[in-house]
Amino acid sequence: MPRNIDLVSVSNKVLQSRGKLVKIDFTVNQKRLEAFVPDDQLFVAVKDILLNREYEYLPDFELINFRNKIVVDAGAHVGLFSLVASNFAKKVVSIEPHPMNFNLLRINRILNKSKNIMLVNKALWSKQAVLNLYEGAHTGSHSVIQRRVYAKNCLVHSMTLRDVIGEFGKIDLLKLDVEGGEFEIIGKTAKDVMRSIECICAEIHLDAGHANQIVDSLTSYDSE
Repeated sequence: MPRNIDLVSVSNKVLQSRGKLVKIDFTVNQKRLEAFVPDDQLFVAVKDILLNREYEYLPDFELINFRNKIVVDAGAHVGLFSLVASNFAKKVVSIEPHPMNFNLLRINRILNKSKNIMLVNKALWSKQAVLNLYEGAHTGSHSVIQRRVYAKNCLVHSMTLRDVIGEFGKIDLLKLDVEGGEFEIIGKTAKDVMRSIECICAEIHLDAGHANQIVDSLTSYDSE
């Protein structure tokens, strides 16, 4: 236990994180994992990803179905979903634009020796660009969509789903939690790219658009 307390203390000082870091332990597929999580997202992250497994709510989306396949975790935060997925997938592509979250994501990958997690410090978007990333009220709400008045922002580079496929291969499961960016990504990505993705599991942020926009976009990709 003293070793864990020392790691938390050192990580807080080195990363200069907002709030405090909490080190958690959990088991997936009989493998013990551990991760640093900001305390402002501890309850939500543990509840949604580790307990409720909300991205696996429907049987077709259970990660066991993606064994030896490619999973993309867009909006990876500090990597809890990526760590869970890494126990099943051949490769997990973790995309996270915020520098602080990305540093924790990298530490969590090292901590678990998860060699099949590929890290990308960019924002997923409909085109390559330099975007403003606006800081949210907590570490899980940073967004390239200015949905409210933010005190701070930083510049980040973006990549497209076509870029992801070109670099890492065909996407079997795309998990999207990009704080409103899902409307731009799903609505403006080329049809041939969207049709090549086997499954999409997305968190829809209704303060950035209407769910029908997502449904209409996905339906249009199935037409013609």
